[in-house]
Amino acid sequence: MIQTKRISYKYPKQEELVFKDISLSASQALLISGESGSGKSTLLHLLSGILKPKSGKILIDNTELSRLKEYQTDRYRGKNIGIVFQKPAFIESFSVFGNIEFHYWLATRKKVPKQEIFNILVQLDIAEQANKFPRNLSTGQRQRAAIARAIINNPKVLLVDEPTSSLDNKNSHKVAGLLLESVHELETSLIVVTHDDRLKKHFNNHMEL
Repeated sequence: MIQTKRISYKYPKQEELVFKDISLSASQALLISGESGSGKSTLLHLLSGILKPKSGKILIDNTELSRLKEYQTDRYRGKNIGIVFQKPAFIESFSVFGNIEFHYWLATRKKVPKQEIFNILVQLDIAEQANKFPRNLSTGQRQRAAIARAIINNPKVLLVDEPTSSLDNKNSHKVAGLLLESVHELETSLIVVTHDDRLKKHFNNHMEL
């Protein structure tokens, strides 16, 4: 369960709030839509602990994320939060498979489940790209690789920014299915922010920002 209680935020050196008194709750899957510039990505950064709210609370289960110190937030995020940014970054000297392996090891310090990684790549239809370097992938393939990396360590919360903006209808449907399947199988809370109206039909819970 992830929830916010009346959070507000403004950027440093700016007087105007990006948003004010946002309260939400997601125990399963929540889609947040809005036009470009409405603060969707900023909200995702707050929910992940990358940014701190000006006021209000952010809670994951019984942990108040907004009260943790920076090093505590980093540690908590690595173990409990999966994030897919709109423009995902990779270690370009590692293969796709290597990036996912390294992310899993950093988060868990456990033996890497190679078969699980391969199974996720198959589901996302990028198994043939496993040994390629990220720079050799298309934008859509990079996005799907980022999703695989985010869900491999079974996070409590999965936060996804514009997962289908670079995908055609077929792969958009596949990605939406995998994200929602992960909620069910991993008992993960999922929040997706998007301006892609195609995703609305996949989510029962939806809010406009």
